[in-house]
Amino acid sequence: MAAKKKRVWTDEQKKAAAKQARRNHRRGSQNQVKAAQMMNAMNVGAGGGEDGVNQVFSFEFKSREKSAAHQFMEQAVANKSLNKIPVVLIHKNGDNRDNDLVCIKYKDWARVCKSECYTPPKKKRIKAEGKSYHI
Repeated sequence: MAAKKKRVWTDEQKKAAAKQARRNHRRGSQNQVKAAQMMNAMNVGAGGGEDGVNQVFSFEFKSREKSAAHQFMEQAVANKSLNKIPVVLIHKNGDNRDNDLVCIKYKDWARVCKSECYTPPKKKRIKAEGKSYHI
C-alpha cells in the first residue's frame, strides 16, 4: 500500500486557514451568547462541554450556512394545516426511535414550551475573594 503524501502548506495558506479559524470561532461565540440569551440559559461553553444550561435543558448551539433541517422545516410549513405548528421529526435509518430529533421553530417553541418548561431564577449577587458576581 502506498503511503499518503503529506500536504505541504505555504505560509499564505497557513495564514488564510488561521484567519478562517478565528472567524469561525468568533461567529460561533457570538451565536452561543445570543442563543443562550434566547433560551434563558447560562452560557457555559468555553471548555468543550455543553454550550448552555438552564434548570431543564442542556444546550448545544450551532450556527450553519446550510442545514437540511431548515429545508425539512420549509416543507413542513408549506404542508401544515391552518393554525397548526409545524414540527419536523428526523429519524436516522436503523436507529432506535427514541433517538429521533424533534425540530420546531424558535418562535413556536417560545410560545408553547418556554414558559411551561423554564422559569428564570432571580439573579443573586454574591461576593467571593473580594469580587462581586451575579449568579
